[in-house]
Amino acid sequence: MYLVDTSVLINHLRGIETKNTAVFERAETNGLPYGISSLTYQEILQGAKNQKEFDLLDKYLSTQKIYHPTLETFKLAAKIYFDARKRGKTIRSSIDCIIMATAELEGLVVLSDDGDFII
Repeated sequence: MYLVDTSVLINHLRGIETKNTAVFERAETNGLPYGISSLTYQEILQGAKNQKEFDLLDKYLSTQKIYHPTLETFKLAAKIYFDARKRGKTIRSSIDCIIMATAELEGLVVLSDDGDFII
């Protein structure tokens, strides 16, 4: 099962083809299980251009399985950030750490077109 990152959803919605949008589209077409983080839900909605687009995106995203972070998720996200920094890599977004932690705790594979997920 996949945890689809904001970067893949944005590319998918814009019609930009990448390796991971193709995986996502196959999962969506074939009814394979996937979900999104509640943070991805927020990031996509806050990028809406107007109320009509906001409502359309909300309707689409509301049909997805949504994973919500817990305190354990935040602790693991902090550890992911800490460990990456110790190795000399600074992750640009704490949200990415939370998404990585969510995937790890739920046994999911992150689908992302964002370089921060390569640590």
